[in-house]
Amino acid sequence: MSPIKLHRWNLIALTLCAVIVLAACQPITIRIGAPTPTSTPAEALTTTQTPEIFPSLTPLTTETPTLTPLAGATSATPSLTPLFAATDTPTLTSPPVSGVQPQQPQPNPSGCSGTPNISFTASRTTITAGESITLSWQVTNADTVLGDENLGIIGTSGSRPFTFNAPGRTIFTVRARCGNSAIAFKEVVVDVNPSLVLPPAAPAAPTNFSANGDGPKIIFNWSVASPMGYKLYREGSPSPTLINSASSGTSYSSPFDCDTDAKFFVRAVNSANVESPDSNHLRGFNKPCPPEIVSASGKAQGLVDIRFNDKSTNELGFRVYVTGGDASTRRTLTKRDGMPSGVDQTIGTYCNVNSTFYMTAYNDAGDSEPSNTDPVTTIPCAPTSFIADGSGTTITHRWAMTANHTAAGFQVYKVGSPHTKVGPVVSGTFTFRDDTGLFCNHSAAYFVRAVNSIGESENSNTDNAVTIPCAPTGFTASGISKTEVVFQFTDNATNEDGFHVYRDGSQVKDLAAKTGIGSMGGSVGGMSCNENHSYTVRAYNSAGPSTAPAAVSARTNAC
Repeated sequence: MSPIKLHRWNLIALTLCAVIVLAACQPITIRIGAPTPTSTPAEALTTTQTPEIFPSLTPLTTETPTLTPLAGATSATPSLTPLFAATDTPTLTSPPVSGVQPQQPQPNPSGCSGTPNISFTASRTTITAGESITLSWQVTNADTVLGDENLGIIGTSGSRPFTFNAPGRTIFTVRARCGNSAIAFKEVVVDVNPSLVLPPAAPAAPTNFSANGDGPKIIFNWSVASPMGYKLYREGSPSPTLINSASSGTSYSSPFDCDTDAKFFVRAVNSANVESPDSNHLRGFNKPCPPEIVSASGKAQGLVDIRFNDKSTNELGFRVYVTGGDASTRRTLTKRDGMPSGVDQTIGTYCNVNSTFYMTAYNDAGDSEPSNTDPVTTIPCAPTSFIADGSGTTITHRWAMTANHTAAGFQVYKVGSPHTKVGPVVSGTFTFRDDTGLFCNHSAAYFVRAVNSIGESENSNTDNAVTIPCAPTGFTASGISKTEVVFQFTDNATNEDGFHVYRDGSQVKDLAAKTGIGSMGGSVGGMSCNENHSYTVRAYNSAGPSTAPAAVSARTNAC
């Protein structure tokens, strides 16, 4: 219902007397179209005067005045003059309030003069629907007091509680007058706000939040006190990003792009869509993005250099694979802080590779997808089962090939500082015999390497080999008894294992080697008197016996 302005009109009754005398008439108050209050309104009172009069107003005369139209009037209806200006009329802008109790008019004081004094207050002027206030008033120097349609009948002093059940604005008014003086009024404005509807309490934050990388996924898990919805967030600025939400659940497996590395948290959500506080914030990451190989090339000593671009930020390192190779061909590179893109990396020793390489980046969530590939040829693998045999003044070297070898040839080395190449590269041969430049007393260690266009392999195993010792010289023999012959010679060998003494071409004695060269001697016994035989001596080692000096004859003593 729209608010209705309350107007007070002052009816001035003009009585025309026999000699045109203007008589003063009693003023009256008329209320037009006021809303119905919840207590008994003043309009419901009956008096001996015209309705809508102030309750305690005493008429000036007991006779009803005769209303005579003024000159020029079209009817006898009195002209109404507003008692208050329209802007002074209170407006009820909220529904009627409850709590108004009817009261009987209270006796008004007498002996007033001038303008009344009104004190009119409310215990609170701003409240919430459903709350109550108390209005209090005190009027002095008045013989007439009237409350508005909400207050109802009031006396010169009092208080009254009111309860407001709906939001809006209510204006309460108290009016008072002393005799025929001006009317005084006082207003109290009460604003009623809507009642506060508190949202449901937020649920408790999830606990045991975890974020574990598993290949391309990050698996999130958490615990809640009771089944409810959730919202999973990724930290961000200026606000976090919602990753996933559901009406229930305590886990989520998120398929992110590679190289995801961020902090996450989860909130529980109840049926009113109220979110809990954050769970613990936790780093979550998945597998890295694959690197990009720019180039790969084999180097000497079996090294492979790979130039690649690092495409990830959360890797721990890189792994390099040979296409078709076994587990032994894989190499691992540990990531260096600040590793630039396109860096050359020596990734380890490879052999017998004539294939393609590829790379992965890895972290605790697993390996990235494979990179692009690049063909690489490496050095051959080292030969195996290397043997060096001395025979006379010749040393023969033998070795075995590795499977899937890529060798174009082989190079034999004599161990030394530095190592010495023995002859030229042997191509397509498994056995190498070096007959050149060797002589007696030769002793050395050897190994062999396989060779191709990239370089030489690692060393094979090492083996020692010797040539025969150099022959003794200055051999002499003579009898010293009927049964024994003595002999002497000069030892010229440095690598002998010992000496064999011969009689008439048959070995009859074995002498142990001694350190260094020099004179040696011995005797041969077990013969009869006056026996004559031919004697000689040879040094020997694993390569065989040395040459023999010229044989000499010796006779035991006569019988």
